Amino acid sequence: AIAHFKSPLQDVVRAARAAEKRAKTKLGRAAVAVSLFKRSGEITEWGCQWESGGLALYEAIAKGLDSGTLSSKFPYRVCQLLEPYLTNRTGISQQSDAADFDESEIIRREFAFAIARQSASGQVKSNEETLMPLVDAYLKQQAKTEQTPLFSLIGLCTTVAFAHRTKSEDSTLPPKGS
Repeated sequence: AIAHFKSPLQDVVRAARAAEKRAKTKLGRAAVAVSLFKRSGEITEWGCQWESGGLALYEAIAKGLDSGTLSSKFPYRVCQLLEPYLTNRTGISQQSDAADFDESEIIRREFAFAIARQSASGQVKSNEETLMPLVDAYLKQQAKTEQTPLFSLIGLCTTVAFAHRTKSEDSTLPPKGS
């Protein structure tokens, strides 16, 4: 559980235990689960199995943000593009009137669009070559779980954006002991 420093510690500890339980029960034991408590009160949950490709995708996006090959707006843009496809905390693909809706294909296209728009000059092809196979692998693994791929990818992008933003804030602080 990751929370603002003014959040009640007891609530954060309780959320960490709930995340551990979620990793073991919902995600299948060999997994990691994260709960983000934003200062606004919004809570974001994300998790994946160790071998699902989620952590590899997370690391690749974080590396792109750190190196500047991806704009810091990239994960926010992915979320912005995918959120309209959600309805009532379930994926639209689970609605009876959208039986032929290909959720994975929509995710792939929107992710590729975000790469095209949020990559540094001359880095679009490189970012596509790095990220798209990881997205494909992650979506393939998500199809085997109960998790909705839309929620999983939105949660992943929210988590990496939060971690990158707080990492950037930490880098502006003076070194300890100075």
